[in-house]
Amino acid sequence: MCVLCCVPLPHLEISSVIIVVTVTIIVIFVVMVFDTITCITIVMVEDLTDRIDDAALNTALFFTVKPSELRILTALGAGAHANVYKAEWTRTFAAGTSSIIVAVKQMHTDLGEVYRNRERLTMLTEHPNLVKCVDSTLEPPYLIITEFLAGGSLFDLLYNSDQELSLWQQVKILLDVASGMNCKTGL
Repeated sequence: MCVLCCVPLPHLEISSVIIVVTVTIIVIFVVMVFDTITCITIVMVEDLTDRIDDAALNTALFFTVKPSELRILTALGAGAHANVYKAEWTRTFAAGTSSIIVAVKQMHTDLGEVYRNRERLTMLTEHPNLVKCVDSTLEPPYLIITEFLAGGSLFDLLYNSDQELSLWQQVKILLDVASGMNCKTGL
């Protein structure tokens, strides 16, 4: 019974109330952390471009893709820094050929070396909540090849989908994004 209006309340176990309050506190905390991480990321990424270890980048197994090995299938999106495509990447080896579906990020040529260095830095980052970089090019056209995630974008799920997300799914998304952002700022 509600003390203020003398109306019976639905039967809730005390553990359910504790769970709801705990989840609410976690969501508020994650949102605060996410805002802080976003601000830190903007500042730190600019500082990190000065610390890129070219030797580490060159010894990584990147920079082997040839644009002729890629067959663009569809456009996925376009932004201020790059266009992104779904593509088939066919490689020829001594034992035969292999094809995989990838996402190709073609960076705009007018961005300059600083932005390309920032992108190269992200290629060394591995985290379960970040899209994995597979390969890239060092010369025009500047391409970054990443794993292709067929489920669509998180933006589309959140803003353009009719699918309702449960509170638990929303909290999981917040925690995953915060974890990935934390990895990026810790480089």
